[in-house]
Amino acid sequence: MELLLTDTSIQSVFELNGTDENSATKALCWVMKKCPSLCEAFALDTYNLKINPKDTILHTQAYASGAGFTDIEIRCPNIGHIIVEAKIGWTLPNAGQFTKYTQRFNSTNGVFNGLVSLSAASQAYASSNQPSKISNYPLVHRSWDDIQRLAQATHYKTKSHEEKLWLHQLDSFLGGYVQTQNTRSNEAYVVSLSKTAAVSNPKYTFVDVVTKDSSYFHPVGNTWPVIPPNYIAFRYDGKVQSIHHIESHKVVRDLSSENPNWPVTNKDHFVYKLGPAMIPIKPVLSEQIRAMRVMCAIDTLLSGKYKTVRQARDETDRRNENK
Repeated sequence: MELLLTDTSIQSVFELNGTDENSATKALCWVMKKCPSLCEAFALDTYNLKINPKDTILHTQAYASGAGFTDIEIRCPNIGHIIVEAKIGWTLPNAGQFTKYTQRFNSTNGVFNGLVSLSAASQAYASSNQPSKISNYPLVHRSWDDIQRLAQATHYKTKSHEEKLWLHQLDSFLGGYVQTQNTRSNEAYVVSLSKTAAVSNPKYTFVDVVTKDSSYFHPVGNTWPVIPPNYIAFRYDGKVQSIHHIESHKVVRDLSSENPNWPVTNKDHFVYKLGPAMIPIKPVLSEQIRAMRVMCAIDTLLSGKYKTVRQARDETDRRNENK
């Protein structure tokens, strides 16, 4: 039997509560409560802290005046206090958020106090983009993939059937919704390609990045996606030329280190490996869209029903509003 939430197949009970960071952190807290060994594993993995689950208090969405809402707090009396701030995608929490949270450590002086950032970003990415300390309190990073691996390792070790059940649910949830790519989306990210030279070589253009190297790159964040799309469409010469599934992705600081034909950069970029091109059966014109980047359902680009990218985008928005 299949369970559908609107038109999405549900694989985990946690998916019924949404897919934002609050839903993810609540799911993680619940499984830590039902499977204390996961909470133990998390404290050990982040700070080599040995907590006593029987005495530990988990708190999610805790509010304190002037100190904001915390995503997760793990408090073990006389041992330690860990505050976790979670994000979806490659976004990292800003230092200002953590600075507010450190006020909460005033009530746990004399024990270990530490901060954890949690997002899709890798530890290597975080190490070069966030400080190692906030107000002299240590800050470490973990990815949702790291949490998934902890859940899988704990599932293997535990003898409890109930714990295995909840750990399996969390593993399924993380695999489908808080990974580093929205693999269930049927929408394509539509971008424009320049036919100018990508570097000093005039014979190699940004179009060649796609057509010759089956790749594409763009900055992480700052008006660009922080979660890689599942599909991407390219338009130039006034129309959509092709749609591709994004087969894999990684973050690269200097693009020229990945391919000498690519620009020299000193900021993080997503680099995509593209699948085979899918070509619209009728032209989808770029009319009045110019350099705008939009999301369009794949069928609105491929079917021939919609004549322009704007029409395809508007139809996609209409469907999403009616869900």
